Amino acid sequence: MPGYIALLRGVNVGGKNKLPMPELRLGFEACGFSAVRSYIASGNLLFCSENEDQAALQGLCEGMIKERFGFPVSVCLLRAEELCAAIGRAPGWWGRDPESKHDALFLLPPLTGAQLLDALGEMRPETERLCILGRVALWSAPLKSYSRAKLPKIVANKALYRLVTVRNRNTALKLAALATEGKEGG
Repeated sequence: MPGYIALLRGVNVGGKNKLPMPELRLGFEACGFSAVRSYIASGNLLFCSENEDQAALQGLCEGMIKERFGFPVSVCLLRAEELCAAIGRAPGWWGRDPESKHDALFLLPPLTGAQLLDALGEMRPETERLCILGRVALWSAPLKSYSRAKLPKIVANKALYRLVTVRNRNTALKLAALATEGKEGG
Protein backbone atom coordinates (compact mmCIF):
# COMPACT_ATOMS: atom_id res chain seq x y z
CA MET A 1 0.00 0.00 0.00
CA PRO A 2 1.49 3.37 -0.98
CA GLY A 3 2.81 5.67 1.73
CA TYR A 4 2.10 9.40 1.66
CA ILE A 5 3.26 12.51 3.43
CA ALA A 6 0.79 15.34 3.98
CA LEU A 7 2.36 18.72 4.66
CA LEU A 8 -0.21 21.17 5.95
CA ARG A 9 0.44 24.78 5.12
CA GLY A 10 0.29 27.43 7.84
CA VAL A 11 -1.00 25.46 10.82
CA ASN A 12 -0.03 25.93 14.46
CA VAL A 13 2.09 28.98 13.59
CA GLY A 14 1.93 31.98 15.89
CA GLY A 15 -1.25 30.72 17.56
CA LYS A 16 -3.18 30.67 14.29
CA ASN A 17 -4.93 27.77 12.56
CA LYS A 18 -4.59 25.51 15.57
CA LEU A 19 -4.83 21.82 14.74
CA PRO A 20 -4.11 19.44 17.61
CA MET A 21 -2.14 16.55 16.14
CA PRO A 22 -4.05 13.79 18.02
CA GLU A 23 -7.36 15.11 16.65
CA LEU A 24 -5.86 15.50 13.19
CA ARG A 25 -4.62 11.90 13.25
CA LEU A 26 -8.14 10.77 14.16
CA GLY A 27 -9.50 12.76 11.23
CA PHE A 28 -7.05 11.08 8.85
CA GLU A 29 -8.02 7.66 10.23
CA ALA A 30 -11.71 8.54 9.72
CA CYS A 31 -10.85 9.15 6.05
CA GLY A 32 -9.86 5.48 5.86
CA PHE A 33 -6.09 6.02 5.97
CA SER A 34 -3.91 3.55 7.84
CA ALA A 35 -0.62 3.79 9.74
CA VAL A 36 -1.32 7.47 10.43
CA ARG A 37 1.52 9.23 12.25
CA SER A 38 2.30 12.88 12.87
CA TYR A 39 5.67 14.51 13.31
CA ILE A 40 5.90 17.67 15.39
CA ALA A 41 2.99 20.08 15.62
CA SER A 42 3.62 21.95 12.37
CA GLY A 43 1.30 19.76 10.32
CA ASN A 44 3.34 16.82 9.05
CA LEU A 45 1.48 13.54 8.68
CA LEU A 46 2.48 10.21 7.27
CA PHE A 47 -0.12 7.63 6.26
CA CYS A 48 -0.93 4.81 3.89
CA SER A 49 -3.83 4.57 1.49
CA GLU A 50 -4.95 2.10 -1.15
CA ASN A 51 -6.17 5.08 -3.19
CA GLU A 52 -3.38 6.19 -5.51
CA ASP A 53 -5.13 9.28 -6.91
CA GLN A 54 -3.09 12.05 -5.27
CA ALA A 55 -5.48 14.84 -6.30
CA ALA A 56 -8.40 12.95 -4.78
CA LEU A 57 -6.43 12.25 -1.59
CA GLN A 58 -5.43 15.89 -1.29
CA GLY A 59 -9.05 16.96 -1.71
CA LEU A 60 -10.16 14.42 0.89
CA CYS A 61 -7.58 15.72 3.41
CA GLU A 62 -8.46 19.37 2.79
CA GLY A 63 -12.19 18.65 2.98
CA MET A 64 -11.88 16.72 6.22
CA ILE A 65 -9.84 19.51 7.84
CA LYS A 66 -12.32 22.19 6.81
CA GLU A 67 -15.29 20.10 8.03
CA ARG A 68 -13.74 19.02 11.35
CA PHE A 69 -11.82 22.16 12.27
CA GLY A 70 -13.80 24.90 10.55
CA PHE A 71 -11.15 26.56 8.41
CA PRO A 72 -9.44 25.78 5.11
CA VAL A 73 -5.88 24.44 5.03
CA SER A 74 -3.84 23.76 1.91
CA VAL A 75 -2.24 20.32 1.89
CA CYS A 76 0.84 19.39 -0.10
CA LEU A 77 0.57 15.65 -0.64
CA LEU A 78 3.62 13.67 -1.71
CA ARG A 79 4.22 10.01 -2.10
CA ALA A 80 6.76 9.04 0.53
CA GLU A 81 9.07 7.73 -2.18
CA GLU A 82 8.99 11.17 -3.87
CA LEU A 83 10.40 12.88 -0.77
CA CYS A 84 12.94 10.10 -0.20
CA ALA A 85 14.13 10.32 -3.81
CA ALA A 86 14.56 14.11 -3.56
CA ILE A 87 16.50 13.81 -0.29
CA GLY A 88 18.65 11.08 -1.85
CA ARG A 89 19.51 13.38 -4.77
CA ALA A 90 20.21 16.45 -2.61
CA PRO A 91 23.21 18.46 -3.81
CA GLY A 92 26.33 18.44 -1.63
CA TRP A 93 25.88 22.06 -0.61
CA TRP A 94 22.47 21.46 1.00
CA GLY A 95 23.13 21.18 4.73
CA ARG A 96 26.89 21.34 4.51
CA ASP A 97 27.54 24.87 5.83
CA PRO A 98 26.54 25.39 9.49
CA GLU A 99 26.56 29.15 8.87
CA SER A 100 23.76 28.83 6.31
CA LYS A 101 20.00 28.33 6.46
CA HIS A 102 18.85 25.12 4.73
CA ASP A 103 15.20 24.54 3.86
CA ALA A 104 13.01 22.28 1.76
CA LEU A 105 10.19 23.93 -0.14
CA PHE A 106 7.25 21.84 -1.19
CA LEU A 107 5.29 23.03 -4.21
CA LEU A 108 1.52 22.76 -4.09
CA PRO A 109 -0.31 22.21 -7.38
CA PRO A 110 -0.52 23.91 -9.78
CA LEU A 111 2.90 25.51 -9.04
CA THR A 112 5.79 23.91 -10.93
CA GLY A 113 9.51 24.19 -10.37
CA ALA A 114 9.87 26.10 -13.63
CA GLN A 115 7.29 28.65 -12.46
CA LEU A 116 9.10 29.08 -9.15
CA LEU A 117 12.38 29.66 -10.96
CA ASP A 118 10.74 32.16 -13.32
CA ALA A 119 9.31 34.08 -10.37
CA LEU A 120 12.64 34.20 -8.57
CA GLY A 121 14.84 35.01 -11.54
CA GLU A 122 18.54 34.30 -11.68
CA MET A 123 20.13 33.38 -8.38
CA ARG A 124 23.68 34.16 -7.31
CA PRO A 125 25.38 31.16 -5.63
CA GLU A 126 27.16 33.44 -3.16
CA THR A 127 23.74 34.61 -1.90
CA GLU A 128 21.62 31.47 -2.20
CA ARG A 129 21.28 28.16 -4.00
CA LEU A 130 18.20 26.31 -5.15
CA CYS A 131 17.85 22.81 -6.55
CA ILE A 132 14.44 21.69 -7.78
CA LEU A 133 13.74 17.97 -7.66
CA GLY A 134 10.17 17.49 -8.84
CA ARG A 135 7.84 19.14 -6.34
CA VAL A 136 10.61 19.48 -3.76
CA ALA A 137 13.00 22.45 -3.90
CA LEU A 138 16.10 22.40 -1.72
CA TRP A 139 17.41 25.83 -0.77
CA SER A 140 20.38 27.19 1.15
CA ALA A 141 21.54 30.72 1.96
CA PRO A 142 24.43 31.95 4.10
CA LEU A 143 23.10 33.68 7.22
CA LYS A 144 25.43 36.64 6.60
CA SER A 145 23.80 37.38 3.22
CA TYR A 146 20.29 36.17 4.03
CA SER A 147 18.83 39.66 3.67
CA ARG A 148 19.91 39.69 0.00
CA ALA A 149 18.40 36.28 -0.79
CA LYS A 150 15.47 36.24 -3.21
CA LEU A 151 13.59 33.24 -1.91
CA PRO A 152 12.43 34.75 1.43
CA LYS A 153 10.92 37.59 -0.58
CA ILE A 154 8.29 35.29 -2.10
CA VAL A 155 6.26 36.09 1.00
CA ALA A 156 5.55 39.45 -0.64
CA ASN A 157 4.07 37.61 -3.64
CA LYS A 158 0.93 36.29 -1.95
CA ALA A 159 -0.23 34.33 -5.01
CA LEU A 160 3.08 32.46 -5.15
CA TYR A 161 3.49 32.11 -1.40
CA ARG A 162 0.11 30.35 -1.07
CA LEU A 163 1.50 27.57 -3.28
CA VAL A 164 4.59 26.79 -1.19
CA THR A 165 5.02 25.21 2.22
CA VAL A 166 8.45 25.19 3.84
CA ARG A 167 10.15 22.81 6.25
CA ASN A 168 13.66 23.13 7.61
CA ARG A 169 16.27 20.59 6.58
CA ASN A 170 16.05 18.64 9.85
CA THR A 171 12.29 18.19 9.47
CA ALA A 172 12.61 17.14 5.82
CA LEU A 173 15.28 14.57 6.72
CA LYS A 174 13.23 13.23 9.64
CA LEU A 175 10.12 12.87 7.45
CA ALA A 176 12.15 10.93 4.88
CA ALA A 177 13.54 8.69 7.63
CA LEU A 178 10.08 8.07 9.10
CA ALA A 179 8.76 7.27 5.62
CA THR A 180 11.33 4.50 5.21
CA GLU A 181 10.87 2.94 8.66
CA GLY A 182 9.76 -0.63 8.29
CA LYS A 183 10.42 -0.66 4.55
CA GLU A 184 14.03 -1.86 4.75
CA GLY A 185 14.46 -5.47 3.88
CA GLY A 186 11.21 -5.67 1.91
